[in-house]
Amino acid sequence: MNKNYYKRLSQKYFDATLSQRQERRLMRFLSGTEDPDFDEVKAVVGFFAAGRSANGLAVRRMDFRPWVYASAVAASLALVVGISLIVGNARRVSYSESLASMESTLTSIFSSGADVESELSTLLTQNK
Repeated sequence: MNKNYYKRLSQKYFDATLSQRQERRLMRFLSGTEDPDFDEVKAVVGFFAAGRSANGLAVRRMDFRPWVYASAVAASLALVVGISLIVGNARRVSYSESLASMESTLTSIFSSGADVESELSTLLTQNK
């Protein structure tokens, strides 16, 4: 008998993370052991079994399926990456448009032969 193994199974029983196979194995062990370390677990298991039989309810436990959680995490990660790429591209386009506007303004100022200092001071005071 591997006592630590059954203690881990008992803890997983209370965490509701046992598979059906592990639960059957734990129930079989508890029905045959006289170890006082498992008396509390036996009491709780017996309490729930009595409640189920009194109410005529059969409780079916879901199998722990790690692939369900892994696929949910992967889908969430893909969504976050996709949104980040979209937002990043939108910012890049906005910056590119701003730089193009500034370039055209500066080109028109310097190519017109006008007084550069007065043109720049006019632009700077307009944006305040």
